[in-house]
Amino acid sequence: MRFTRALVVVAVVVLASSGARAASIGIFSTPDCSSCNLVIPPGESRTLYIKVRSGSLRWSGAEFRVVGLPGGWAASSTPNPAALVVMGDPFGNRANVAGFQEAQSGNCTLLYTVEITATSSENDVVLRVAAGDPPSNPEYDSPLLVPAADIPCFCNYRVAGGALFINSGTECTVSVVPSTWSQVKQLYD
Repeated sequence: MRFTRALVVVAVVVLASSGARAASIGIFSTPDCSSCNLVIPPGESRTLYIKVRSGSLRWSGAEFRVVGLPGGWAASSTPNPAALVVMGDPFGNRANVAGFQEAQSGNCTLLYTVEITATSSENDVVLRVAAGDPPSNPEYDSPLLVPAADIPCFCNYRVAGGALFINSGTECTVSVVPSTWSQVKQLYD
C-alpha cells in the first residue's frame, strides 16, 4: 500500500512538471493574449497585461519579475482583484501573487494590468518575464507557478517567461493552440 501511494505521488509530480513545461507567464498588449507588440509614443501611456498561459495545469500563485523597462519610464501595476495575497512589484525585484479562491488554469489568466508611460523616445524595447531577483528559493531560476492546493506536490512549477516588444519591428508569435513536441518537430524534419 505504501509503495502504491508513493507511486501515485511520483506520477502526479511527473505529470504536473510535464504540463508546466508548456506553461508560461507572458506580457501582452491585448486582454485576450493575442499580441505581444505595442507602440508607445513619447509622453503617452498604454495598457499591457501580465497573464499566465497554463492550459490544463492547475495553479494558485505565481512568482516572477519583469525586466527591460527603460530608465525614466513609469509602470503602474494593478493586480488581479481575485488574488488575496499580492507582494512586491512586477517591475521591481520580485512579485508574488497568490490566494485565489479557486485553482487557476487556462490560456489567458490575468495576474496584473499595467499602465506604462513612455517619458522618452525609445525604440526596440523588450520587456521580459524573468525569475525573481533573488528568487524565494534559489533552486528555482525561472518564473514559477505554485501548484493548486489540492495537488499533492511540495514543489513549484518552473515556467517559461514571455516578452513584449515595444516600438519595435520585431514581430512576436503568440501560440493559440498548444502543440506537442512531435508536432513541432515535424516542422523541422
